[in-house]
Amino acid sequence: MLTKLEIENVALVDKLTVDFGNGLNVVTGETGAGKSVVISALALALGARADKDTIRHGCDSARVRLTINLQHAPKRLLAELAEFTDGNSLTIERTVSRDGDSRIRMGNANATLNRLRETVTPFAQLLGQHAGQRLLDEAYHIEFLDSYGRLTPAADQTEAAFHAWQRTAQEFKSLVSKRDHIAQEQELFTFQKNEIEAAHIRAGEEAELTSERKILDSSRLLMQSATLVTQSLSADEGSARELLATAKKELERMAAIDTQLSDKVDAIESIVVQLDELERDIERYGSSINDNPGRIEEINQRLDEIYRLRKKYGGTEQAVLDYLAEISKGLSLAENIDDRIAELEKNERQLHSDYASLALSLSAKRTSAAIQLAKAVARELKELAISGARFECEFVRSPHQDGVELDGVPVAPLPRGLETARFLFSANAGEPLKPLVKTASGGELSRILLALTSSAIDKSNSSAPVLVLDEVDVGIGGQTGHAVASRLKSLSEHCQLVVITHLHQIARLADAHIAVTKSSDRSGRATINVQTLSAKESKRELERMIALTSD
Repeated sequence: MLTKLEIENVALVDKLTVDFGNGLNVVTGETGAGKSVVISALALALGARADKDTIRHGCDSARVRLTINLQHAPKRLLAELAEFTDGNSLTIERTVSRDGDSRIRMGNANATLNRLRETVTPFAQLLGQHAGQRLLDEAYHIEFLDSYGRLTPAADQTEAAFHAWQRTAQEFKSLVSKRDHIAQEQELFTFQKNEIEAAHIRAGEEAELTSERKILDSSRLLMQSATLVTQSLSADEGSARELLATAKKELERMAAIDTQLSDKVDAIESIVVQLDELERDIERYGSSINDNPGRIEEINQRLDEIYRLRKKYGGTEQAVLDYLAEISKGLSLAENIDDRIAELEKNERQLHSDYASLALSLSAKRTSAAIQLAKAVARELKELAISGARFECEFVRSPHQDGVELDGVPVAPLPRGLETARFLFSANAGEPLKPLVKTASGGELSRILLALTSSAIDKSNSSAPVLVLDEVDVGIGGQTGHAVASRLKSLSEHCQLVVITHLHQIARLADAHIAVTKSSDRSGRATINVQTLSAKESKRELERMIALTSD
């Protein structure tokens, strides 16, 4: 159960704490007092998306901190949350910052939004005005039914099977349509493959050949230069070797007098050795130069061949090789296309069978759940002062000649089964059932939503679930208000309820009465305050609510 909600810098809230108790927690206050801010903060803690507009004007961040008592939670859930909990207590803290540095912490560990939602979903549910909107959209009726029948995992599994089947079916159809085109391309691909492979092209060859041709084109100049270099290094008169020999002789004479110059003698000897190595290298280089016009012709022919292939197949040698790999793969596919098509056809039939099996099983379970739901909602509506009401869940299925056969009729497959659902409703005995979205009034819609929720909680037998109801009593009052209040009180014996209400009939049955007020600080800035009322204070608040109602 929820025990404490701390709110800081959210909307008009500076800083406040809301304490929740067992049973029926009622939140009241004048219109515009800020009841919705409390719900927004609670929704953040329960996994709603964060919005920077939530942050109080002039503040850099907003924070909510929710403490949950898990004493009565299932052992399995406690085991899953062991890393976050402190004994039987779980603390959820969310910080929303203007700079985008928003954080979620569960216990002492960081958590993702998905992890937060996975954690709170088993025991806490928030129903607000959006839930009413979803009830008015028939596209969501199947979700209500699946939730009631605990069939959402089966629907998820069916959806996964549907998409696996569709992907394979699409690949199969695509390959069949390509088969003739691939056969036509096979002859061209074979010619291109043979042409490229015969050339034995390799990446970098063009640059190597261009460099070699440059050397061959300048062979005579290079040989002449090599000769001049060796002569300048070792000619008898005026060569580098002769000059170094003279320098060495003089250094040795100087070192004989000043031993500090001995290392200079060693240095010049090292230079002489390097000079010898350089001379030998240049001589070898000069001898290796080949004045070969025939080789130049070979290189030019090879460069022409590489250029032609580059221009034809991609612009670079690597692009030519990549294209070769691509058409080789295409040829391999062409050679094995019939086998691949047969394999895909077999897989498609199996995946279709898997989907059909899951979808038919889901349909059967939905049919059973729909009967149970209709009875449960009718009972709930009777307690909520719509005694003559009838409620049914009608399935909508579309015939399709290639669909899945259900009760002898081929039905069009859908991702989450073979049907959508439509809630039918009649508020008065003897009146025919009509689509809920067209017939239910605002007050009836609120009670139907409460009836659906109550039925789901009764069926789940969940351990101490938490249900937050944000003004689901809109459009009702008088004796109907008493009926709704009585049902909420009864429901609160099995779970913790947090109810935002304007009805004094509900508020007077509260186990914990929380009032929201708005005031101004010394600067005139509006701020929201929350107070858990004593019995005397609750009586005054009820008097205010009754006075407003009578007006």
